[in-house]
Amino acid sequence: MLQNRSWRLTLGALVLLPLGAQAPPKLRVAPGDIALLTAPGVRVQEAQASGYPLPFSLSSFSVTLRQSLIEARTPAPVFSVRPAGPGAVEILVQVPYELIPNVPGSRRPENEAWLAVSDGARVAVEIPLDPLPDNIRILTACGLHPPAEPAAPCAPLVTHANGEMVSAASPARAGEPLVAYATGLGPTDPRTASGAAAAGILRSQPVALRFRFGPDDTPLPAEAGVTGGMADFGGLTPGFAGLYQIQFNAPEPPPGSPVCGGGIRSTLTIRFGGQTSAGSASICLQ
Repeated sequence: MLQNRSWRLTLGALVLLPLGAQAPPKLRVAPGDIALLTAPGVRVQEAQASGYPLPFSLSSFSVTLRQSLIEARTPAPVFSVRPAGPGAVEILVQVPYELIPNVPGSRRPENEAWLAVSDGARVAVEIPLDPLPDNIRILTACGLHPPAEPAAPCAPLVTHANGEMVSAASPARAGEPLVAYATGLGPTDPRTASGAAAAGILRSQPVALRFRFGPDDTPLPAEAGVTGGMADFGGLTPGFAGLYQIQFNAPEPPPGSPVCGGGIRSTLTIRFGGQTSAGSASICLQ
């Protein structure tokens, strides 16, 4: 396991609409996922959870998971609450592990699910969910709130064993152990409580790897330079809630492969595949 890092977790925002408004598309989430919700709200002071376990309410805002397959409603742990422009509030939550995913090919009735946001006095908004076994997203150095037009591409959070990010100045080497940080890998074995800091070895489902060699700006046929395998480990990062890590070894590049520099930002694209989703990261390998 890697040492804990104080990276700020981020995901794209989802705009939640008031009850009665046109329904937004379903939000794809997995048990234990992290979601940034934007809801209507009065002016609110920014607040962050002070530690673990995460609270179920901050600045009077709370989020509750409702599901069709069970009567019980489950509170969602809250990372932070902050203003998001006039009349809006952003709430960063962990989707409870109690979410029942819809498994492709299952004969079980489909689970319909919603996240209901309350401002302390009423349910302000409710959003329908698309519950999945996994919803893999590789995190980037731009954080959970990447700028609309970043000055430079947001580098994926793939690190060496010492925690240093893989980059053009510090490329990965063939056979070297690497770690990619992600959200949305779903339930773990053994199970952990929603909002709790992970402790010990908590494995997720197996993660399949696909390696595609070549410069980021060179078009290649779909299967050109592609190899595969399985990650050595996929699971929660100790000391964090909802932050997963995928451990794998850097592959051997083909002879004559280019290196980063001179306009080439990456030479290897990695696809991390789960049961119902996949995330990707492009890094420098030599």
